[in-house]
Amino acid sequence: MRFIGLLHALVLCLITYATLRPLRLNRAAAVTAAMILLWTNLVLTAQILSVFSGLGSVWAFLALSVALAVGMCFFVGWLELGAAAPVRSFQVDAPKFPFEDWFVRGLLLSGAVVLLLNLIIATTHLASNPDTIVYRFPRVYWYLTQGSFAHVANGTDPRVTYYPTNGTVLYMPLVLYRLGALWFNLPTLLAWCVIPLTTYAFARHLGAARLWAVAASWAVALTPNVLIQALSTNDEILAAASMLAGLFFLHRWMLAGRPLDLLLGAAGVCLSVGTKLHVFFYWPYLLLLAVVSLFGWRRVLALLTGLANARGAAVLLSCVALVVAFVLSFIIHNIRASGQLTDYAFARLVLNTPFNPLVAIQTIAVYAAQIALSPFPDILPNAGYSGARIPHYMAFNALFQPLFGWVDNGPAFTSVGYRFTGIVSNSAFLLNEQTVMLGFSWIAVLVATAWLATHRNQASPWALWLSVAFPAWFLGWAASTKYIEGIPVYIAYAAVISSPSWAFALGPIASTFWSRVRWFAIFLIGVTHILTAVSVLTLNTSRSAAATLSGKFKLPRSVTFTVDQSVTDELLLAKAGITNHTIDWGQPNWVFMAFNPQIPQKLSTSGFPDPAGNIADPTLHVFPIRQFPAFGHAAMKITRKTTPGLTKIGELLFALGPEWVFAIGNGVETRHFGATGYIVFTFNEVSDFGHDSKPFLDVQPRVLGLGGGDDLSFRHILKVDGHVVDRTDWAQTPGARLSTAGMNADNGVLTIEVRNNKADGHIDSIDVRLRSAKPPVPVP
Repeated sequence: MRFIGLLHALVLCLITYATLRPLRLNRAAAVTAAMILLWTNLVLTAQILSVFSGLGSVWAFLALSVALAVGMCFFVGWLELGAAAPVRSFQVDAPKFPFEDWFVRGLLLSGAVVLLLNLIIATTHLASNPDTIVYRFPRVYWYLTQGSFAHVANGTDPRVTYYPTNGTVLYMPLVLYRLGALWFNLPTLLAWCVIPLTTYAFARHLGAARLWAVAASWAVALTPNVLIQALSTNDEILAAASMLAGLFFLHRWMLAGRPLDLLLGAAGVCLSVGTKLHVFFYWPYLLLLAVVSLFGWRRVLALLTGLANARGAAVLLSCVALVVAFVLSFIIHNIRASGQLTDYAFARLVLNTPFNPLVAIQTIAVYAAQIALSPFPDILPNAGYSGARIPHYMAFNALFQPLFGWVDNGPAFTSVGYRFTGIVSNSAFLLNEQTVMLGFSWIAVLVATAWLATHRNQASPWALWLSVAFPAWFLGWAASTKYIEGIPVYIAYAAVISSPSWAFALGPIASTFWSRVRWFAIFLIGVTHILTAVSVLTLNTSRSAAATLSGKFKLPRSVTFTVDQSVTDELLLAKAGITNHTIDWGQPNWVFMAFNPQIPQKLSTSGFPDPAGNIADPTLHVFPIRQFPAFGHAAMKITRKTTPGLTKIGELLFALGPEWVFAIGNGVETRHFGATGYIVFTFNEVSDFGHDSKPFLDVQPRVLGLGGGDDLSFRHILKVDGHVVDRTDWAQTPGARLSTAGMNADNGVLTIEVRNNKADGHIDSIDVRLRSAKPPVPVP
């Protein structure tokens, strides 16, 4: 299958080359156009097959993809018949820099070194972003097994079912052709490579000199939170790359009126919107832009008049089709499954709704301070992932803490689970995509905006609009959300889209004083980028080229998760498929898929099969259970249990700590002697750590592994400081509500007793230290 997949990729690239060759594009623009065409091909293929529930068919995917590529080649050729080459309308008149060619070579050489280090990491490190492992990659497998983009389950993580799908499609060929887990680094790495090329081409079209455009490309590629997303597998870099490409071709269309540029531009924008919905935070800015465009109605009318022919009509119809396939398709699935556009309950957890201006002001101020100041501790001397780095960040936070005593960490101002603890987060020493900001690229935005505002007649008006777009998006986004950590991945999206305008930060300035201030700012940006890039590429705890080159680690390296060999071996036996059961938010679902692309994968939230009646079930049902009691689970092995119950097949380690892996089905109980007969209790505090004053602990009536043939009785005892504060009598049902009066973070213990009435009343028990972040007594 791998050979077929690589052959498919080669054929698509050759057809795309044949499609673009007659268009007389420069190399940077051609690569940008190729990205749009190839991604468009994959999304159209997937959406068409989804209609017929054929997503999982390798041969159908291959045949339809090639047919669409050939059809697209002829369609583009027809559109370009007689089309005139676009003429660059803008060029800033500026003297050539001294040693300009050497500067260009230096920037290109350093960029090549960074690319090489990224390639080393990509070929030796498995994906490590927790969200990627939880839902981003697993969606690919679930959709392919199901055959369509319809919701794969109800009542599960809303990110699995409600999020857009264009980014997901990029990983589908990797699974269909069984290319292996390391290949999953490819889409975001390619997006990172395309971004500086598009930035260069776009900046030149806007009127920037060659060195300015190269510098802007270098700056965006090495902007810390953009660089780190090259291999973080976040959707933001995919959405940013396609939006930037789309805007580039829309600008070309406005310069020359070529219908093909409009089509490529619309495709890029639609690909972006259907990957991540960050574009909607531009809405006040877009509204202003629409109003301003009314003053140039003659130019707009002239562009639309140019479409009043057969080719123009074909392009407009194609644009409508792209909107439906790329943007509206996932919304249609959401409405069909739930009757709503998105999961509004989930959205309310992070959005500032109903809008509170005080929340908006606080969030804007806090985020702005973090963007402006956090680069400083990132460039301080350090010793990597050790105690030598942590004190820098602690001291930095302590220095500025007096200035932020006014911050309200109440639930109205912060999203669930987040608290403002300082300018840099408590995990800043990890140097990953959740912690590393823009560096000082925001200074380039300010300088470029100032230059463009005072030289409006020299560059394309788009340059100023792109420059202003960054602060406009930031204000729209920050005002619309509650405080969370991990904002660098989102900020990178807006930074990439504005990057072509950064070229004008190098524009000539008449004032000697301000020119020197500008050059100092540029120097600061460059030095910070280089120092942070070294740290990101060599000291990042998740992905490090230094770790690879040291030879101290087994390759491929998995940092975020490790899994017992016994689990991996059992998964390989599940030829009929694996069903992942939703137990908690943030389950490491990809752990059960990464090395088994040939095995069908499903997601279930409807409970679990009755162990007494499903021993012969060929499907392996997997239940990852977090070991820390703070997450609300307790596992017990029941002596002489009548039905097999859950079988413990091993353990894994993920971002939130160690987890037991239990399973049912596919005869698993016959291969793990002595590891059967388990049940798992779930409990939660009604008080929700102080957000609600009710002091109760609820033990849920649903118990995993409890079979219909079992005859068990249950009793619960809750102790605080060693004294019994509540208890239940023996009952046939496991559910209970217990008082937690007087309990704090470390003084509560829940004792669960289970009596097996079919084993002479034998009693098994377990003591669970509530809220503990340490595993209980190991399960036998």
